Amino acid sequence: MHELLIHPCNFRERGVGSALKSVIEDARLAGIVLAPPLSNMMRLVRAVQETGTPFVRISPGQKIRNHMCIATNDAEATAEIVDHLAQLGHRKIGFVTGDETHAAVSNRYEGFQKGLVRNGLRLSAKRVVSGNNSFESGERAAAKLLTLADRPTAVVCANDDMAAGVVRQAKKLGFNLPDDLSVTGFDDVVLARQILPTLTTVRQPLSRMAERAVEMLLKGKTGSQHEVVPAEMQLRDSTGPAPN
Repeated sequence: MHELLIHPCNFRERGVGSALKSVIEDARLAGIVLAPPLSNMMRLVRAVQETGTPFVRISPGQKIRNHMCIATNDAEATAEIVDHLAQLGHRKIGFVTGDETHAAVSNRYEGFQKGLVRNGLRLSAKRVVSGNNSFESGERAAAKLLTLADRPTAVVCANDDMAAGVVRQAKKLGFNLPDDLSVTGFDDVVLARQILPTLTTVRQPLSRMAERAVEMLLKGKTGSQHEVVPAEMQLRDSTGPAPN
């Protein structure tokens, strides 16, 4: 018989590592699932290690020896988004980056670059704008990208919240989607299906990743175990042929 304990952590607090150790030791946990961004913050990973409690990292952003990890193919899935846009005739594609503390989100920018290369497209620094995973940062990014003299005809965003912000700002500026501009996101949160037009995105298999993490712990696995659960592209109304 196992019970689930969900403990929120403010990863920005200086003493979060000590607080997490106290929770683990007081509750005598049998296993821990570390979700991002905690899973890629090594000071917190080391704090968990010091308790001797088995743990699995979800979307840690990179493989590390002697850790159990569950991830999805962030980079390749983003490259496939670029493939999709290139097949629609888009040659000028912008990108909105995510919070740098989320290593897995940062991998999506690597995938964006990979997608450009394999489709013979040039990376333009002007068409890459920093975001912080928030809706508001997506609006700010769109305000920059869509007022460029040589603006992109498509914008790839590192998550859905920023993509929704891009969609809203584009409409404010008078763009019709997808006729004038195509926009994509990543994660497939509920918002992606609620906005108009509905968002082309990548469905991150979060439920399956969590299931596999728990199964690893229940089976008593240890050491270096790395598993990738593939993401799936969801084609919706926010992408269309490049404008003439």
